[in-house]
Amino acid sequence: MIKNRNIADDAGIMAHKVLGFGRAKVLYVGGSSWKNKGESTQVETPSGFKSWISGKAKLGDNLFLTVQEAVIASTGSRGDVIVVGPVKIQENVWVVNRPAIKILGTSHSWEHQWRASDGSTAGPHKYGYVGNYGTGGYLETGGTGLIIMSRSVEVSGFLFDSDGGCAGIYVGDGDALAANATSGANFIVHVNAGVGLDDGDSMSTDQNAGGAWIHHNTFVNGYYGIGLEGASANTLIENNVFDKPDYSVFVGGYSSRSNQRQIIRDNEFHADASGYGVFVTSMTGGNVGTLIARNTFRDGSSLAFTYAVSTAGSGVSSIVGNIFACANPVSAQSTDFFSGNFLASAGNAPHYVQDSTNSV
Repeated sequence: MIKNRNIADDAGIMAHKVLGFGRAKVLYVGGSSWKNKGESTQVETPSGFKSWISGKAKLGDNLFLTVQEAVIASTGSRGDVIVVGPVKIQENVWVVNRPAIKILGTSHSWEHQWRASDGSTAGPHKYGYVGNYGTGGYLETGGTGLIIMSRSVEVSGFLFDSDGGCAGIYVGDGDALAANATSGANFIVHVNAGVGLDDGDSMSTDQNAGGAWIHHNTFVNGYYGIGLEGASANTLIENNVFDKPDYSVFVGGYSSRSNQRQIIRDNEFHADASGYGVFVTSMTGGNVGTLIARNTFRDGSSLAFTYAVSTAGSGVSSIVGNIFACANPVSAQSTDFFSGNFLASAGNAPHYVQDSTNSV
């Protein structure tokens, strides 16, 4: 317990949050030499996954070559912290049965590039779920960098490079993954056959991934940056930069578990040649009360959103206090709430927000 009265309140709260009053472990991930930035982490396909991990990935009690092995070595519900050094991550990492772990980099730029598509063996989870693009079909990608299927997981300080037909982060119950497990290389097939992530870890398609906190990351290119598919309640997505994914934040599509009160605030969205900033669509479990607040959406030279925000057929969403520096700001429903947003005007004929004369 922290007893020193000279410790500032916020410092004491942070110490408790990160270290769990001494119970939590800090685990470190680095490249093969632990010296040179730009080294890579990589794991093999399912047939050799466990043997390779046990033989090569662990360097010491708290030192690991791969993020996946550090996740497996962590313990849920005590606030374990995985600190990743300046390495290129070439993995499809699954977080299952590990509530309240934290995966932290130190930069949300290229020193912490997380690119699942690189390498001929881009992880044991070769195929990840993209979602329903409004056409009635579901699309798989070449890999999803991070799949969160546990409660209260925190992720910060990475650049998720989803180029090569990939995706950044999936948060959900696994239902959509199982429904689209069409390849033998897809780990969900092996999990459903009784093979878990480690001894005693099995995975169903009804995981509770509520309360994820995804902040201070950059998402570039690819199909989607973050996909919420049956993510339960109160995912907090804030202070991220989304640079031209087709669907920067995708909410809904396929799951029997609902998305409830997801919070998408204070992010920066850059348009691709088409696509969406925040795309909320109908799903089996339902979307309830999505909040899209205080974000900035902007077009570029010859780059424009199809819509910065689209909420068609998705329950009630609140679109509040955003800045739309783009040509196509919103496609929403009559049941949604739209309040305090700023729309664009031409730079050679600007409109200003100002107080009224003699206002009180």
